[in-house]
Amino acid sequence: MLDDKNFSVLMSVYKNEDPKHFIDSLESILNQTIKPSEIVLVRDGQVPKELQEIIDRYVNTYDFFNYIPLEEN
Repeated sequence: MLDDKNFSVLMSVYKNEDPKHFIDSLESILNQTIKPSEIVLVRDGQVPKELQEIIDRYVNTYDFFNYIPLEEN
């Protein structure tokens, strides 16, 4: 069965990401029939406050986020 499989989703975000598109992407991943066992989210350098707040909200809400903040792009 597919739902017995573990899989990860890797995504990155950088300073020019549209916050709405970023949220839409995260929500799309979270609303799939089969959920990932892990979401690896790489912050590629510094991001604006609005994006960082979105990152923090998701990382603090879901325990399966593996957040990797890189200081430089």
